[in-house]
Amino acid sequence: MNAKKLLVGLLLVSVLLSGCTGSSEPQSPAPETPPADSTVSMVARNFEFSPSAIEMNAGDTLVFENQDSAPHTLTLTGPEPVDSGTVAPGGRWSTVLTIPGEYSFVCSIHPRMTGTLIVK
Repeated sequence: MNAKKLLVGLLLVSVLLSGCTGSSEPQSPAPETPPADSTVSMVARNFEFSPSAIEMNAGDTLVFENQDSAPHTLTLTGPEPVDSGTVAPGGRWSTVLTIPGEYSFVCSIHPRMTGTLIVK
């Protein structure tokens, strides 16, 4: 019975050691590819959105900056409705959109400020 246990133990050690390369040098991890720029920016200036037509990829960050003299909102309607709330002059707001589709956006304070966003 002890001989069987010894044989099983030796076989187990043999199997475990067969996967070793014997090299004591550390292996370097594969270099990572840096991520592509995933930030899309837009501004409110002179009571207009710029740009007023935007394309971005799902998962990208949309950054809205108010460079105007009045407060604005960025209100998106579409597959993933989002509202920035009021963004004061000089303020910034951002969101990540994950659902592809066509969105309309508007400033709820100044409804003539509109635009279109395509998320791929």
